[in-house]
Amino acid sequence: MAPHPLLSALRRAAPGRAEELAPDELEHALAALCRDAAAAWPRVEVDRERFVEHLAVRAPDGAFPAALAALHSSDLYLACALASGDDAAAAAFRARIIDDLDERIVPAAQGRLDEVRQRVCERLLVADGAPPRIASYRGQGALHAWVRVTAARIALDLVRAEPERSLGEAALAAAAPAGPDPELAHVRATTRAALASAIERAAATLSVRERTLLRLSLLDELTIDDLAALYRVHRATAARWLSAARDALGQAARRELADGARLAADELTSALRVLDTQLDLSWSRFLL
Repeated sequence: MAPHPLLSALRRAAPGRAEELAPDELEHALAALCRDAAAAWPRVEVDRERFVEHLAVRAPDGAFPAALAALHSSDLYLACALASGDDAAAAAFRARIIDDLDERIVPAAQGRLDEVRQRVCERLLVADGAPPRIASYRGQGALHAWVRVTAARIALDLVRAEPERSLGEAALAAAAPAGPDPELAHVRATTRAALASAIERAAATLSVRERTLLRLSLLDELTIDDLAALYRVHRATAARWLSAARDALGQAARRELADGARLAADELTSALRVLDTQLDLSWSRFLL
């Protein structure tokens, strides 16, 4: 009886799994699967038996070879090579997947796309006493999509880790001038520091998500569509979140201005009027 090296590898990795085909037929099917997967990455070489083992432990429930057909086998072929530290696989990964990442996919990158790409490679490919994270890819979806999720999370982490820039100054700077009302313009100019400080203190009372949404919209100028893509939610949900965050900031800023600013009663009344006007102008372009 002819040996069945690929079938033997399959059975080693997944002992006891049901098989739909006779041994010769299953060996032939496994060989065809290996051949097709390798064709997608012509410069990458993976030992066929190791690749079959890699597939077997990631296959969903069901009999072989149908269970294997549910996998993105060509992507798993590349991931298998990457997990072993193959240089050709790493070059192909960067050229065809990492370089495909752009700021439309990771909108929070905003000028830091190269850093995001580098961090994705480090997170997925670097082995630190354990198998690299690329080994956790199970082939249930396309590798491109799986990597994009990782990139979006890294981009969001970078935004959250940035030193806090002034939301208060950004809110005032983003708004249009106070218009034809010279009194309002004067109050805005003379109370600018108090307004910015009140907004900054108010921002500290918000949730992490609220602060992040406001920073992304005001400081990084992300649109509602950008935020929806970043958080992987519907556009209407992102708009609702941002509107709620803006309202929470406005209410908190009014309290902070009333409690913390050393202004006379008439100055406080005027400053609160300016605050409402400036916040309305600042966020109007993001809530369309």
